[in-house]
Amino acid sequence: MHKLVLALIAATVTYFVQPAPARHDVAVASFTLARN
Repeated sequence: MHKLVLALIAATVTYFVQPAPARHDVAVASFTLARN
């Protein structure tokens, strides 16, 4: 749960910082890390 919250925050921050094409990859990576 705590890992998921941190991953969500990181994904949200990166979502606005990264260029559009990278957003999907970042989201996938974040959820993958949260699952492990």
